[in-house]
Amino acid sequence: MASVTIERTASTFQTCPVNSIYPILKPKSELRKYKNFCIVDSPSKQSWLPIHPSEAVMLALFDGRFSQNQIGEVWAYIYNKPVEDGLEMTDACVKKFSKYLDFRSEPFEFPLHRYNPKDFIYKINDESVYQRIVADPLSGECFPIPIQISISVTQHCNFRCEYCYTTPIGVDGSPKETTKFLDLPKVLSLLEEAAEFGTIFVLITGGEPALFKGWMDVILKILELNMIPVLTTNGSVITRQQLETLAAAGLPEITFSLDAPSPDLHHKITQTHNTFDRVITAIQNSVDVGLHTLVKCVLTTSNYEVIPEFIDFIVGIGVHELAITYMEPGDRNSCATKLSASHICDEYKCLGLCLGDNAKL
Repeated sequence: MASVTIERTASTFQTCPVNSIYPILKPKSELRKYKNFCIVDSPSKQSWLPIHPSEAVMLALFDGRFSQNQIGEVWAYIYNKPVEDGLEMTDACVKKFSKYLDFRSEPFEFPLHRYNPKDFIYKINDESVYQRIVADPLSGECFPIPIQISISVTQHCNFRCEYCYTTPIGVDGSPKETTKFLDLPKVLSLLEEAAEFGTIFVLITGGEPALFKGWMDVILKILELNMIPVLTTNGSVITRQQLETLAAAGLPEITFSLDAPSPDLHHKITQTHNTFDRVITAIQNSVDVGLHTLVKCVLTTSNYEVIPEFIDFIVGIGVHELAITYMEPGDRNSCATKLSASHICDEYKCLGLCLGDNAKL
């Protein structure tokens, strides 16, 4: 099948009626190819699905050139199947992957050639591995490799958040770093190994990851290796130019830590000075350059009373998604461990809000 050519135009596939539905893969929906499966994902770590290469071929054809019926005929031609099988496959894919698709009533004048279907025509190494993965993709237990790894690139942090479990390194009054941490060549080497395993997600953590010398190289390398970076940052040292570079390279999303809607409360929680405006600027720049922008907030005794105000503030600056989480009690005597039922309602313990197109929910 690898030698098949796809040179026929939409007008040549007319053995069945041409319907008026033109499915198109959304601009932020991505296709990725691995040894035993492909995945389709959108800008959220929770929105990916393992799929068969034949389904990836179908989704690659959703570029605005063909109607739904014509796509079925093209797919049948590629796999040497009856047209009826192609039409059934197209209908099944439209239903299964609808959240990754847009629909038009006429073809694009200039089709969106994002993916070449021929790139996904290949025989997977082990069909049984694919079957196990599809049976229970979200648990990760069926994967023969770690679908997600986490690399802590540094313990340095320029914030001293009052709820943090760890003692920051490199802040005035904090202990000096005694453990030799990873350098850039070692991190890049680990990423190469992870890519060979077939890892999908790479979490970059710290400390504050953006304080690591070469953190941009790390993110770009993850993207180059066809893995998905998951970056959480306080945003205080990230520039617009850096965000533009990451967006252009294909970073799907970025998460910012923010716990307060006002400078005074922010500086109290983070135990910093003059960082609030820098964080908000970074978040707004992220939105402006087209990154799917998330904010993660830790609920504490310091901020639980201003959560409604905080949500209004987040909506106002254009954030796409907000997660408000409750930190379980730990060893450290932090403000996050002192919350009780008298402080908060149960629904505040784990609150995830999707803000859509800047609409308050």
